[in-house]
Parts: sequence; structure tokens; C-alpha cells
Amino acid sequence: MIIAFTLIDYTASSMLIFPLLIGSINIEDVYKSSLKIVFNYCLIFIFLEVLGWYFVLNHKRNHFISNSIAFLDVLVFGYYYYSIIKSNIQKKIITGLLIFALLLMIWASIGKDYNVINSFSQSIANIYLIFLSLLFFYQLLNSLEITNLFTYPHFWVGTAILIYFSGIFFIYIFSEFIVNNKSKNITQYWQIKDYLLLLFRILIGVGLYYSKELVENKTVIK
Repeated sequence: MIIAFTLIDYTASSMLIFPLLIGSINIEDVYKSSLKIVFNYCLIFIFLEVLGWYFVLNHKRNHFISNSIAFLDVLVFGYYYYSIIKSNIQKKIITGLLIFALLLMIWASIGKDYNVINSFSQSIANIYLIFLSLLFFYQLLNSLEITNLFTYPHFWVGTAILIYFSGIFFIYIFSEFIVNNKSKNITQYWQIKDYLLLLFRILIGVGLYYSKELVENKTVIK
């Protein structure tokens, strides 16, 4: 089934340019901190966006890309949070849950048509990343090092991750049914994800913009 695309679809896709542009301008500062993980994630997405649009324009399903991105999200942002969370106990929790989440996702993918949205696998990824975001904000609220949240890059990235993955969690719960049963509301349904993706990329860009704050402030975790 081919979804009818609208302005928000193209806008959400093209907004990838924003964090890439900001990150490139501040490239030296970005690569001195854990923000390089997020920037490299955006670089990888150049290929994934092009590949996704190639399949769409050739009237082919590209759900296998969405299923693959779930694994990428868990690995990349799991590593990102591992890098910025201080507690050794919490780092062990992150690692243990990462392994558990990946095993569950692999199990959920066995025997499935990879060109059909795997809502169970997607939901596992979302739950894992929502948990890590809450863990990070718990650390942030108990930290005395950050004097201004609005200039702290990891606050913006953490906010982007929490909002985006919380939003799409509910979308993917019903995605398999809606997409595979060719719901008439599929265009409006998918646009919600595009709005969330648009906001996600804007907030990531803001985080990369403040990368210099990590370099200048030696007391905060990078």
C-alpha cells in the first residue's frame, strides 16, 4: 500500500538538514563530547532517508527500513545515555536492559515479514528509550552542576528523545493493524509521526547548537 504524501512528510524529511547544518558549524565542539553520537546518528539517516524515498517513489514498501531503524535507535541512544549518565549502577542497568531489549526485538522479528511493520519490536525499542530518558532526567534533576538547563545540550537531546519516542510508542501499538489492514485514515495517522519527527529534529539541532557549552564548562558531563 502506498501512502499519499503531504507537505508535512517532505518537511519532516528535509528537516534532517537542520541538525546536520548546526552540527557541521559546531563540528569541533560536537566531536569533543558525547554529542558526536547524536550527530553521527543524523549522518547515518542521510542514507536511510534517501533509501526510504527511493522505495516510495518506486511504489514499493519500505517498512523494513522502519523495522531496522528501531534496532539502530536502541543501539545508538542506548550508547548515548550510557555515555552521559554518571552512576555505575545505572550504566549496568542500561547495558543489561539493552541486551534484553535487543533479544526481545530479535525474537519478535523471527518468522515475521520484514516488509510489514513490526509493532511489537518497535514498542520494545520505544519503552527502552523512554525509560532511559526518564533515568537521565532523574539524574539531571538531582544534579547541582547544571545551572541553566536551556543552554545544556543534553537537556535538549533528552527532551527530543522523550517526546518523540513517547509519541510514537502509541502510534506503533496500532500501526500493524492500521497499515496492514489498509485503513482509510492511514495518511492522517502517519502525519502524527511526521510532526513528532519534525519536532525531534529541531530539538536535536538546538542541542547541537549549544555544544560549545560542554567544552567551556569543564564541570558538567560531556
